[in-house]
Amino acid sequence: MKDVTALMPIEFCAVRLDDIDALLEFELKNRVFFERLIPARPANFYSAANIRRHVEEAIQQRALGIAHQFLIKSSQTIVGRANLTGIHRALYNKGTIGYRIGEHASGQGIATRAVNFLTEEAFERLGLWRIEAQVRADHLASVRVLEKNQFTVYGQSRQSLYLHGTWTDLLYFERRNNKQVNMIGV
Repeated sequence: MKDVTALMPIEFCAVRLDDIDALLEFELKNRVFFERLIPARPANFYSAANIRRHVEEAIQQRALGIAHQFLIKSSQTIVGRANLTGIHRALYNKGTIGYRIGEHASGQGIATRAVNFLTEEAFERLGLWRIEAQVRADHLASVRVLEKNQFTVYGQSRQSLYLHGTWTDLLYFERRNNKQVNMIGV
């Protein structure tokens, strides 16, 4: 087992307008790395104006309670992102988590800590009943991250994502809140 004291110190911060330049730098620096793992963002995403729109949208979605996007920082430098999106209160009371860790910070347990943070955020602060995640079946590191955080597979779609000239399977994970969640007023 890893020594917890050796972990990189990180903090989770709601995305803000002050973060635009640093976020653009993070996305540009890790673009090639991310595009090896997940579908590429549109080329026009990588500009200060579009990052500003992205951040403004994130702030608006947070105010509406439909998404909560966080930057993962170490020594004031962005090393990753963690998101709780697609929040549906009525009938489902659920959300979807996602995360991306920069290349130089990967392999240090940050993704596992990010999923733990998002789980606490979803269940403790927001009172959600269920959270979901999807990953490529062949992305074993992400599968392990979710399993370490007590997520279980509830489905698989075969050849559902076309990435780098190959169809790949997706796994669908879930975790339910182990506390009684009151749906009154939701």
